[in-house]
Amino acid sequence: MAEGELCVLGVRGIGEVRAGADLAELISLASTAPGAPGLHDGDVVVVTSKVVAKAEGRVVALDGSVREEVVRPYDEDLFR
Repeated sequence: MAEGELCVLGVRGIGEVRAGADLAELISLASTAPGAPGLHDGDVVVVTSKVVAKAEGRVVALDGSVREEVVRPYDEDLFR
């Protein structure tokens, strides 16, 4: 890659992340699997907050027990 170039690659093969998952291990294994781009000196690894929250067990299932009129205003305030 030429100096000053930016290349963004998604890591495939991680699957559903569950509470207690070791994200570093999952990312390392997936990025070094056959056919994967691998990790190199100077690479920047970006992980979404959703994946981190799932690994930490900080999720709430909206199974109908929480009314939408309670969740929706909170959701809209959060993403302004």
